[in-house]
Amino acid sequence: MEWLLIMPIMPSATGNSKPAVGKAAIKEGIANGMASDTIGRYDVFKVVDLFGQGNMIVEVGSWETLNPDTSPYDSGFYLSYFEKRDGKYVCVRDMNMTTTPATKPAE
Repeated sequence: MEWLLIMPIMPSATGNSKPAVGKAAIKEGIANGMASDTIGRYDVFKVVDLFGQGNMIVEVGSWETLNPDTSPYDSGFYLSYFEKRDGKYVCVRDMNMTTTPATKPAE
């Protein structure tokens, strides 16, 4: 099974931005997110439910972004939809949301 890691700290999938579309845009979002993380935050994913039928699988879970000292930075939920293509499961839809309230931008 192929997995696509969507890190919640990145603009490709966060709650208040448009999703990245296409492999190149997703890869760019991951690279930019990793490059902008100068303090070493990391993500923990927990699969809550995994079910499938025929050529599809749906994964539902939660995620948490932690600071290097293990204190929480952000958290939320995700849902990923996989289709079997050429004998491999490929993630074709992935979305998540944060449970952290949005903050107003500085004026």
